[in-house]
Amino acid sequence: MEKKIIPPRRNTKPAKMCEDFAISLFDTAAKAKIVFKELPSNIKALLGYTHLSKTDLAKDDGVMSDIDEKGHFNFHEYANSAFLKRCRIIDDLA
Repeated sequence: MEKKIIPPRRNTKPAKMCEDFAISLFDTAAKAKIVFKELPSNIKALLGYTHLSKTDLAKDDGVMSDIDEKGHFNFHEYANSAFLKRCRIIDDLA
């Protein structure tokens, strides 16, 4: 499978730069599907996402932003976080 190289964003404000290093998550699968469905096809192709996964986050996994009105939040995992080991695929995004 060919890997896509996505050029980094070029933000100059420290808060925005930090946000760009976050993992983008949603509070429910239904909200994630709605947002994904609304993305333009060229963005979907660029991201290359194919599946929806679920995990449980614990306080010692990292730091998260406030959840917005679409259910989205940014997550910065700690170096030794094990939350990825708890991820499981729950659906296709097709």
